[in-house]
Amino acid sequence: MNTNVIILVVVVVAVGLWVWSKGRAAQAARGHIEAGALVIDVRSKGEFDGGHLASAKHVPVETVAQKAKQIEKWAGGKDKPIVVYCASGARSGRALRVLHAAGFTNVHNGGGYAQLR
Repeated sequence: MNTNVIILVVVVVAVGLWVWSKGRAAQAARGHIEAGALVIDVRSKGEFDGGHLASAKHVPVETVAQKAKQIEKWAGGKDKPIVVYCASGARSGRALRVLHAAGFTNVHNGGGYAQLR
């Protein structure tokens, strides 16, 4: 088999798995939100002002560590469910790691806004 064909097949399969996993993450996040999780939008103010989930609190990713106490109050404790989201899932992944480092135990990366709305 031609090497280019093999590479193309591998790339198509990898992209398909990536898209599938993003859809599953958004579906799981929606379930947490429907069950009452605190929702945090970690995008910029401009992005947030351009549209956000109705229940979302705005905490830009670069301020998550400084606002950990406020987030704990909003959630009702560090063990309560929290869903963080951004535009693609990268910044929300950073926010998730910061919250885990601050002792939060039930944080979920909702991925991108477009997939959640």
